[in-house]
Amino acid sequence: MMEALVLRGYPLGESDRIVVVYALERGKVRGVVKGLRRAGQRWGAAFEPLSQVRLTLFLRAGAELGRVTGCELLRSHVALQADPVLAAVCAYLAELVLELTPDQDPQPALYRLLLHVLEALEHGVAPLVAARYAELWILRLSGHLPDLRRCPLCLQRSPSRLRGSELLCNACGGPKLSTDLDFRPATFELGRRILALPLEQVGAAAPAALAQLERLAALLIQAVIEKPLKAPVVLARLLRAR
Repeated sequence: MMEALVLRGYPLGESDRIVVVYALERGKVRGVVKGLRRAGQRWGAAFEPLSQVRLTLFLRAGAELGRVTGCELLRSHVALQADPVLAAVCAYLAELVLELTPDQDPQPALYRLLLHVLEALEHGVAPLVAARYAELWILRLSGHLPDLRRCPLCLQRSPSRLRGSELLCNACGGPKLSTDLDFRPATFELGRRILALPLEQVGAAAPAALAQLERLAALLIQAVIEKPLKAPVVLARLLRAR
C-alpha cells in the first residue's frame, strides 16, 4: 500500500485508464486501473485530480508501468475542482510535478508541500500567491532554483538580473547583455518570504512583484523542460475573465 496524490489520468483502450500519482514513499509512478471508465466502477471518484488516496500498486523492478489492484480514497478536493480558478491552480501543481520531477524518485518534502498548498487553498489563500509558492518550492526541491539571497559570484550582494539560469548582481553581471532580464528588489523579497514562511503566513503581495516572480519562475522552468507549461495560460485567462 502507498499513500499518494493523483496527478493525471489517460484513457487506455475502451475501459481502462493509466493514472499518474505522486506517492509519499515511491515518488512519481504510473499504473493501469482496469475498468475504471466503466459505469459504476467503485474507484472512479478516487482518481479525480489531486485526490489523496491509498493505493495497492504492483510494479515490477525496473518497470515504468504498474497495475493498480486496490484503492482507498483518503481525501477529495472536490471543492477546489468546483471553482475554475482554483481548479486551474491545482492543474498547475500537477503539471509542475509531472514536468519537473523524475519517475520513482521519492521526495517526502515535495509530497508534504502539495498537501500544504491544497489545504491553504481550501482555507482561502489567494490563488496567485499559492501558485508562486508552489512553483518556487518545486523548483527548489527539484534543484533548479538559484539563490534568491546572494549573487553566486561575489556571495555578498543581492541578485538583480537573470542571465541564462543564473541570478547575478549588477556589479558581477557587468555590461548588460541583450538577453539579460532585470528584476526589482521587491520580487526577490517576495521570493525569500515565500521560501521562509508557511503559505498561510506569506500574506498579501504586490501585483507587480507577483507578476515578476511568475516571469522569473516561467523562465527557470522553461530552461529545464524547454517548453512552456499549459496550465498557467489557462489560469491567466480565467483570472482576466473574472
